This record gives sequence, structure tokens and C-alpha cells, in this order.
Amino acid sequence: MKATSPGGPWLTLVVRSGSFPEADVDLGREVLTTVDADLSSMAESLELTPFDRGAEVALDAMTAAVPVVGAIIAAVARQLLPRDSVIYLVDFAREVARRVERLDEGKVDWEFLASPAFREDVEQAFEAQAALRQRRKREHFLAALANSATVDRPADDDRKRMLDALVRLRESHLRLLAAIVTAGDNPGPGSTTEYLQGRLGVALGQEALTLDWQDLATEGLVSNWPSGITQTPKWQLIASALTSRGQRFATFIEAAGNP
Repeated sequence: MKATSPGGPWLTLVVRSGSFPEADVDLGREVLTTVDADLSSMAESLELTPFDRGAEVALDAMTAAVPVVGAIIAAVARQLLPRDSVIYLVDFAREVARRVERLDEGKVDWEFLASPAFREDVEQAFEAQAALRQRRKREHFLAALANSATVDRPADDDRKRMLDALVRLRESHLRLLAAIVTAGDNPGPGSTTEYLQGRLGVALGQEALTLDWQDLATEGLVSNWPSGITQTPKWQLIASALTSRGQRFATFIEAAGNP
């Protein structure tokens, strides 16, 4: 049985454009979404404010003045404007709701969903997703929020530290972590660098790999880079380098599906 709450929609998420104070003043309202929200209607209901209109005029002028580079910068800027960011966050919120809805009913902690602690988790994820560089980690933030809503979620301090780590780490870190987590199921030949390069399928040099590994080690997710002469295959050493904290983090953000 899937998650349903008594007395109506199981969850309403409040999306605040907190990173964009001018939008708060101009829009003068909170943007609400439920699992049944229609994103197209939501977008149409967000009327252009004087700030939005002024920004559009300025970006159009920049595109006309500098046709190639101006168009590229304008495209990025439009994604960061309050209106477009709110639309993106509404879609993100709806997907969070769907993820929790798909959980078995017995796994959902309804009391925690109504708590300030869960609201803080959602707020942190939304603030991160307002940045374009964080949107590449969208699936991991969705997984983290859904797993935060369960009765077997990590302890409060551990969960907050893992959310902080998710914000800090780049996509390359998470792909490397996924290769480490799944190394035991994917034996292969070669040195540590050769094995990881083959698993990741990208042209990464040893320096880039070792730097990303060191960052994971700083977060307490892995032990030292496997090196030295040994009879043990490197893929086994890589798999055993995952710490207990690394395993909990990988489960929390569902890292295994990344590479």
C-alpha cells in the first residue's frame, strides 16, 4: 500500500523564493504545490512583475548588442531570474511529493513530515537547487528528501551532515563514489586508476581521480587511496575502502545508480 494521509492530500510543500527578495516583494505570495499541481497552470499564474519585465528588456537588448555571447549569457540569466527559478522549484517540489507518495505507507513518518526538522531539510534542498551547479545532483537531492521522510531515516545529526556533504560535493565526486560502492559487483583488471577510469567511462587522469578521492576521504566516506604491491585485486581494495559512513551516505542519496 502506498503512502496516503488521512483527510486529504498527503503533503503540501511550500516553495518560497527566499533567495530572491525582490520576487518576494513583487509577487507578494507563497507558491503552493501538491502532487496534483499542474505545472503549466502554475507557470501561467506567475504574472510578470516590473522586475521581471525590466530584466527581460535588458536581456533582449544584450542579446541584440552581442548576438552570440549575449544570447548564451541571457539564457543562463533567465534560468536564474525569480520567475523561472520558482517554476523549476515547483517542479522539484512536485517530484519530492511523488517520491514520498510512492513509499510504502508503513515507511512514512507522518509526524516527522509535519516537523520543523523536515521543513529545514526541504528548505536546504530548495536553496541548493536554486543554483544551476546543484541541479546536476537533482536525483540525489530527491532521494535524500524521500529517505528523510521514512521511519528508518538517519539520525538527525548524521542526516544534516549528509545533506551538507551533498551540497559540497560535485557530480564527479558522486560518480566516483558510485563506482566505489558498486566495485564489489563489478570485478575488473588493472590498477586503481585503470579500473576507475574504465568504470567511469570518462577521460580522467590519475591526478583528478586522486583529488576527488581525497575529497571523499575528507568527508569520511572512504579510506586512503588503494596503492602499493599486493596480491589482492585493486577492485576489491576499492570496494573495501568504503567506510560505514560512506555506505550510509550512499544509501541516503542512492548513489549506486550514478555511474
